[in-house]
Amino acid sequence: MWLPNSSMKPVTWNSICDMFVPFAGSCLYSIRADAFFHLAQAGSAPAKFAAKNSLYPAFAWGRAARARRGLDASLAGDSRYLFICDYAAEPGFGTLRPLLQKLGQESLFVGLDDVVQARAAELTHVRAALVNLDAEMFASRKRRMGRLWTRAQKDFNLLLEGCPQEYQRQFVASRNVMQTLLVRAYLYREVYERLFAKNRALAAVVTHNDFTTSSYLACVVAREAGVKSFTLQHGFPTQEYFPTSADHYLVWGQRFHDYMVVRPGMQSNLIVAGAPRFDGLAKARNSRSAMRLKREENGNCAGRCDVVFFSQSHSPLFTEAEHRLILAALKPLLDDHRFHVVVRLHPQETEKRFRRLSGFDRITIAPRDLSLQETLSSADVAISCNSTAMLEAMAVDVPVVQIAPEELQDRLGIIEPCGVARNGQELRQCLQTLLLAEGRRIFMEKQNQLLHGYLSNFPHATDAVCGSIEEELVCNLDVVEAKV
Repeated sequence: MWLPNSSMKPVTWNSICDMFVPFAGSCLYSIRADAFFHLAQAGSAPAKFAAKNSLYPAFAWGRAARARRGLDASLAGDSRYLFICDYAAEPGFGTLRPLLQKLGQESLFVGLDDVVQARAAELTHVRAALVNLDAEMFASRKRRMGRLWTRAQKDFNLLLEGCPQEYQRQFVASRNVMQTLLVRAYLYREVYERLFAKNRALAAVVTHNDFTTSSYLACVVAREAGVKSFTLQHGFPTQEYFPTSADHYLVWGQRFHDYMVVRPGMQSNLIVAGAPRFDGLAKARNSRSAMRLKREENGNCAGRCDVVFFSQSHSPLFTEAEHRLILAALKPLLDDHRFHVVVRLHPQETEKRFRRLSGFDRITIAPRDLSLQETLSSADVAISCNSTAMLEAMAVDVPVVQIAPEELQDRLGIIEPCGVARNGQELRQCLQTLLLAEGRRIFMEKQNQLLHGYLSNFPHATDAVCGSIEEELVCNLDVVEAKV
């Protein structure tokens, strides 16, 4: 088992894109994001990287075999919308949920087994036809694994031919992972081809990203079938968003449009429509505002501050040293009795990793089963480096301060809150201002003025997004009829 070492050059998203770009449109190209996230572990979690290189094929087929038990073999139907989901957490399934609730009876929902299992109850209520992508993949691979594995070997060797020398060892060590990803991609594509062949009424593919294997291939096969694809923005645009592949990209607000439209690799038609999964925050915003006003009238807010920190120590966007730099900004707050800090971990982040990088043994970690709204309900301020949850905090009227070390400015993305702190001392100074009623009032006035630029049509984005999709479909139909 080969273990990476600290002298290796870290793989970057740009280097991955350069290696994969000759294969655009293919199954090989579709695995680039999964490949990047795996290779990034060589630096951040070398033991996990090595273990996955040995065990991933067995794990992948074991998951597919488990999914197979509950397979409904029928893929035929008359659905108009095809929803693709490969992430069960709110940024994934939650992004699609409002549209599924509105369009479910006309829809076909395709999800990985993890999604189908985790969201089984909700999927029952939306009344969409369901396809477990892992189960279908497992069902179609019978007596063909040898041929598919040989094909994957050939594709992987093509990739190696263009791999820079400094990354060769990581790629060669990852052969089992890469070839398993490729076999999975071949089978995913076959499932999509059958879906489109058996569902002639399909008019639109809707995804919550267009860069993972399942969503990218759905967009590719849809284009070949003459069906339009729509990606709903699921978080702050980061490096892996580009290049885009969907025909249309529906973004949350004008600020996101202006940021994305000038990015290299922006190949989709951008539509400002809003963020449907944030529509439900309007009620929480009104409730919180009333609660805050009552607390201020009773004098219960002075002199203390409950702080929630949205952590992302799992992100490959930053090195371990950079994650430590971000986390170090919390220390002055922990040493000040006026501030009580609660950490909300990202769904993909482990408490062990957070504590190892931060060195904070006694800091409070929010329970995993506590919702974001529940976490924010008692918060006086929210802080983070680049978490999407900052925008959700703004939507429910919680002041937001960003930790933005100068060394990371080129990777902090689009968010520009009213409060920005380069280090722990600046962070404490900013929060001290929010302890004063007048300082807080001025801060919130400025923050609320920014909100519309980030969240268009709030809190009616679901209707706006559905309307935008229908408008594009009508335009597409008019073009087809004109050609005929």
